[in-house]
Amino acid sequence: MTALPPDGTIVQGDALEVLRGWPSGSVQCCITSPPYWGLRDYGLDPWIGGDLACDHKPSTTPGKRGIATSTIDGGKHTTGHQQEGYKIDCPRCSAVRAGQQIGLEATPDEHVTRLVEVFREVRRVLRDDGVLFLNYGDAYAGSGNGGNPEGSKWAGFVGNQARESQAKGNGALQTNLKPKDLIGLPWMVAFALRADGWWLRSDIVWAKGVSFCPTWAGSVMPESVRDRPTRSHEYLFLLAKGQWKRRAVKLADLGSEPLHLGRSLSGSDPDTWAARISICLASAILDSPQVKQKLSSVALQTEIGQQNTGCISGLPIRDLPTIERVATYATRLLNADTSPKEFLTEIHSLGLVMGQGDAFLVAGGNLEITHAPLIHAYGERSIAIHDASKIGEFNFQHGEIIAHSATICKYFYDSEAVREEMSQATIDRRGWEGSAGWDHGEKRTNPPADVKNINWLKTALHQGRNLRSVWVINPQPYPGAHFATFPEALVEPCIRAGTSERGACPACGAPWVRVVEASGGLLAQEGRTIPSGTLVGGFSKAGMDRRSETEYARHTTGWRAGCDCTSTPQPHSPHGEGGEQPQPQPPAPRPCIVLDPFAGSGTTGMVAARLWRAFVGIDLAGGDKDLGGHTAHDRIRGAREGRTTEEAAGARKHGQTDLLDLTRAPSARSLSVGRGTIEKLEG
Repeated sequence: MTALPPDGTIVQGDALEVLRGWPSGSVQCCITSPPYWGLRDYGLDPWIGGDLACDHKPSTTPGKRGIATSTIDGGKHTTGHQQEGYKIDCPRCSAVRAGQQIGLEATPDEHVTRLVEVFREVRRVLRDDGVLFLNYGDAYAGSGNGGNPEGSKWAGFVGNQARESQAKGNGALQTNLKPKDLIGLPWMVAFALRADGWWLRSDIVWAKGVSFCPTWAGSVMPESVRDRPTRSHEYLFLLAKGQWKRRAVKLADLGSEPLHLGRSLSGSDPDTWAARISICLASAILDSPQVKQKLSSVALQTEIGQQNTGCISGLPIRDLPTIERVATYATRLLNADTSPKEFLTEIHSLGLVMGQGDAFLVAGGNLEITHAPLIHAYGERSIAIHDASKIGEFNFQHGEIIAHSATICKYFYDSEAVREEMSQATIDRRGWEGSAGWDHGEKRTNPPADVKNINWLKTALHQGRNLRSVWVINPQPYPGAHFATFPEALVEPCIRAGTSERGACPACGAPWVRVVEASGGLLAQEGRTIPSGTLVGGFSKAGMDRRSETEYARHTTGWRAGCDCTSTPQPHSPHGEGGEQPQPQPPAPRPCIVLDPFAGSGTTGMVAARLWRAFVGIDLAGGDKDLGGHTAHDRIRGAREGRTTEEAAGARKHGQTDLLDLTRAPSARSLSVGRGTIEKLEG
């Protein structure tokens, strides 16, 4: 398990593979927009076989329907087109793509499955109080009568978010979708993540354009459709990791009863998880091509000391070659002749490590296990089975079964950081209306004579309101060579709400918590006369009677540590005999860490740097790929240093790449308030 990369780094590689090497519970927030299904091919995967001179493209004519020139190679199209080229296999030369790119799967279901695998690792890397903001757009199933020519497997595959003209759906139709159906991809992903253990907390509509609004229309990609509205929104889901109870049991402490295949395996205790993992692992072993080939002509017996136990007769199981030995234990387990404890202990003694992709290697690679049903990697040192609110983990480094079960959903969310002001029209409308105006839509220019001092209501409205779930944000153009960058304005509220502005504990990563004081507005009041049934600002007489003449106000007074960690007090010279010893204080906070496993052009990192958060990202192209005179790292570095991207790129070219010191924190003085410490900001 490796440490996180330095702040501002975008690691080049496959998101799933890179995340597996990062420590658990190490980041506070994840904000990302994964590649949409069937939308684009970024041209980052190698081809195997075929003609080396073939460009694997159906046409060399730019502008042909369904084909566009890649902006990565200097083209101008960034939205609404597929990148030129075949997707999985090339019918011209029979080459096959050896791809890692998410979004090029044959069906939506395969695409969702791959995303679930990535976000399992994201959840592991997140702290228990961490959150995920996931942006995703939808697509339509096509008619199957056009698209890429020459019989490609991806003939007419789905294009952009409104790509009916290009969606000719071998992928779509495989999932029982009718032509012109809205696929519902965002909700497929959201529900799959919820079933995998995430808490789905909110769906946020990113409105890029609206109708029936006289003051704002927005900016959306035009669509040549006449039988439905033009799509002008995407989704942003808020998901939480939540708290999980963890119970670890060493293999030696498991029960020794043989496996009974007829018994229920629906429990969540370590013995049940051991049985389920053993069955899946044993089935995968016996289904391995190496085992099938080795034992195809040999009757494998399962009793120690009997003849024909493999290539060598009459030997104990432990003296057999590796493949025969593992296969024997797998057969004994499935025949209910041995216990999961004995089987997993044997696998552990041989050594189980992660291979490429979803493969597991036994005994230093002598046996490779692929496509184990239900089992997936869980970090670098474990395999696991996910079952919604339960996880069963086999840690093959320490030789233990770990049962995880979801308990409660508590997470960091700073609602004060994204509180928004009410409009003046709302303040005027709600502040001065009496019952008649409220009922009949008439506006009073003065407060009712029988209502005294209504200023507190105007003040309360000026304090703002909680963030709504529809965000009206225009798409933001990006001149660099990358597709579909989401706007900075969409990322900023996610970072503000999902991470602490003050930072996090450097020891445990717990974010510091905002301390908010509210005064006025809720105190009991005497002597106030309001006619029965009167509504003032939407409050009933009963509600008004509980309020005071004091104006309601909310103020951030400081910050407090979110944990009990303390730094070592520095000794000092006492003043006389009664000198006081220094009190333990929480360690100085460090910036919270924001993760984007599909970093692309680095927009998330750039906004994080501007808001003084740390950032780590992953991308197949990495952060140093030229995007048109600059790189993603240049954008992040420029935001951190207060420079433009062009200035940061120029500094990089001259070897000036020093970042500012992230360990600095805003000027603060400590104010001891009971248990713990509150950091009160100056000014």
